[in-house]
Amino acid sequence: MPLPTRKAKTMLAIEAIQSAKKTSLRKAATLYEPDYYDFCDSCHSCKTRRTWHCTNTHARNFGGQRPDGSQTVHFESGPLHSCFFGQSSFCNPAVVQAASCVKIRADLPLSVVCAVGCGFQTGAGSVFNVIKPVQREVRYLAVFGAGVGLAAIMAARLLRNENPGVLEVIIVVDVQEARLGLAKQLGATHIINSRTDDLRKRVAEITNGASLDAAVDCTGVIAVVNDMISLIGPGGLAVTVGGPTPGLTASVDVFDMLIGAKTYRGCHQGNA
Repeated sequence: MPLPTRKAKTMLAIEAIQSAKKTSLRKAATLYEPDYYDFCDSCHSCKTRRTWHCTNTHARNFGGQRPDGSQTVHFESGPLHSCFFGQSSFCNPAVVQAASCVKIRADLPLSVVCAVGCGFQTGAGSVFNVIKPVQREVRYLAVFGAGVGLAAIMAARLLRNENPGVLEVIIVVDVQEARLGLAKQLGATHIINSRTDDLRKRVAEITNGASLDAAVDCTGVIAVVNDMISLIGPGGLAVTVGGPTPGLTASVDVFDMLIGAKTYRGCHQGNA
């Protein structure tokens, strides 16, 4: 994708799409944070307030153009692909679709808020909205990948602190010692370096042989996804939030999933 140059002539403006009728983007002293993602507001999922299931998600966030086929950014050489995640926020200034604008308080630190729209929403949402440790009475949770996974860890720690007896164990699996150290600071009760430790043996030791009640993969690495699925116990839930290359497939022991009444499911941006 070509990047802007200082000499390039651009036509940049905040776009108002049809779903923006309820949103005012021009109020003075009002701050908005670009949030993933754009949604159609007309399909069954959107009408039932499950926008993360929007039928048109792929086209609106990865299609490189507005829904009507036009572009938000033009250069002397012609239009550029844009509207990535409904925002293309690497562009400066960014041309953001109204559905991707979230109003924020003016007193919030922008250096922190900037991470909320994707990473925090995805990681924390996988715990709050999908795993739901309190309702499922989760004892043993594992988070694979201490990047976006750090938000999942913080969400789990919050629920653990507020609900004694839930989330006795929060395991974080990564291959970088620095990230594992940070995960420990943010709420992990146990850390595993899968590059140097025997993952299956360590999980068995930590859970006293009971396996995992729930797990979330934030890496998108298929080998890690397969490990995650194989480590959940009866009634367990394995959740994928990390995005692998399209077309790759995970391996599932169907009989084991059936007998154990286990679940493997996807989670799109924290289902938020």
